[in-house]
Amino acid sequence: MKEKQAASHKQQKEKLAKGLLPHTAIIVQDFSALDTTKKCQTHQDLIITIYKHDATTEDGLCRQYLHFVGEKKTKNNVDFVISAWETLRKDKVLEGIQHLHIWSDGGPKHFKMSANIYYCSILSTFIPTTYHFFASYHGQSACDAAASHAKRRINVTVRDQDLSIATADMLSMAINTVRNHKACPVEIITTLTTKKFKTITGITQFHKYSFNGIGKIYGYDSTDSPHPTKMYNVKGELSIGGDMECGGGGDVSAERGWVQ
Repeated sequence: MKEKQAASHKQQKEKLAKGLLPHTAIIVQDFSALDTTKKCQTHQDLIITIYKHDATTEDGLCRQYLHFVGEKKTKNNVDFVISAWETLRKDKVLEGIQHLHIWSDGGPKHFKMSANIYYCSILSTFIPTTYHFFASYHGQSACDAAASHAKRRINVTVRDQDLSIATADMLSMAINTVRNHKACPVEIITTLTTKKFKTITGITQFHKYSFNGIGKIYGYDSTDSPHPTKMYNVKGELSIGGDMECGGGGDVSAERGWVQ
């Protein structure tokens, strides 16, 4: 399965590079801990790497690296992920995108879990979404390289300016000086009800999910599986804010912007 999913991810990027997936973005997401030096306390960083087609580049791809940085006590849980995505889905970076292919590892406390899969069914009502999971021990991804660049710049900032970097704002300012990287502090949505969300049985066994409305979830054995193995009609509720049925929306301003 590890090789199969890796091959599917590679093929998907190749199609995007050739312009065969119009108005599509491929996204890889992962967490990194920004505990780079004694003067930089541990902060969680959700890195979201976005690939789009760009015929003007040598390999046909445009890459953007987004960082959602938490404060020291902010945990890298599903609330963090959903809060970041509620900001991202309203951002101009996704303008014109008509399909999302999201990839991540199977992190059981923030990615491959009931509340996040259910949230993606909500997200899919705004931008049609397919969620793919790498198999265990899949190796490094683009997010690992992005994390390395960010940590290196933070180290240089600490060393050259003799700073003690202790806030998400300060970390974001340092990361924003790296080319093609944008960072902002994550704003955790306080109305999330993920802790009360009931477990969707059997979701850990699948490596791809598609959606057809809120709570209508289709699980596939792998990315190249033509038909779903299981269909879910989840009648849960994920209260995000108030302007979207079954939870959703949230009052996370699209004008929050990236720290300059």
